Amino acid sequence: MKEKIKITYDRNKCTNCGNCAAICPVFFESKDNQTSLKNSQEVDGKHWLEAEVNDEELALLKQAAKFCPVRIINIEKN
Repeated sequence: MKEKIKITYDRNKCTNCGNCAAICPVFFESKDNQTSLKNSQEVDGKHWLEAEVNDEELALLKQAAKFCPVRIINIEKN
């Protein structure tokens, strides 16, 4: 079953550790020491993406948020 969510990611506070990309490469990537939320829109350094995810993807996103050392990944259910 798919669920609609909104992911927000504060790029300005990112330390580029790459944990999110290692845990959840479907939504995050790390290139040239720069981590980003794939296919996201940006407003004032904060990136956001609305997506439909399955249970496995949601679990990986929650793990990525949990293991972010600066806690800049948020997941909201729509």
